[in-house]
Amino acid sequence: MTDCCEDSSPEEPSSCSIDEAHLSNSIDADVQSGDFGRIVKLMSSRQLTSDEKYYLLKHHFIPDKTYNFPIHSIGDHNRKFQTKWLDEYNGLVYSVSDDGGYCKFCVLFGNVDSAKELSILVKRPLKNFKNAKEKLNDHCGGELVAATRIRDAHRMAERIMSSLPSRGRSTTQREF
Repeated sequence: MTDCCEDSSPEEPSSCSIDEAHLSNSIDADVQSGDFGRIVKLMSSRQLTSDEKYYLLKHHFIPDKTYNFPIHSIGDHNRKFQTKWLDEYNGLVYSVSDDGGYCKFCVLFGNVDSAKELSILVKRPLKNFKNAKEKLNDHCGGELVAATRIRDAHRMAERIMSSLPSRGRSTTQREF
């Protein structure tokens, strides 16, 4: 079985040929849920295997267009997670258990333990939806991308994702 998280050169993405039937039998229930809130909690007690990371890149929770996100009162405004953000930001995933967004690339491949300013979208979900687009833009294209840990996590994930069968990724998504 190929280790999909091996570091390969940027010119040659790693090859991922994993037996899906074997993989789903070896993955625990938290990982199979595809809920990144549960994944982050699981990762506080153990590291994910390469197979589990591969599985989560392909099999995470994706709400349909009619999904009813919980509404939160923030100040005088009611706010909620927006489905369109998932289309706009490649790598953004929604967690039902946390009612917030995570960057799947940074959760799976990042190393942000000591960086408090980088913990939203990685160790904690984006739940305060006031100025959410600004926070998402900062993560995927603002000054924070200059942080080596985010850049490295995104590059690793993109190399792996480029070797996976397509799930119909939109051409309008921003690299997140």
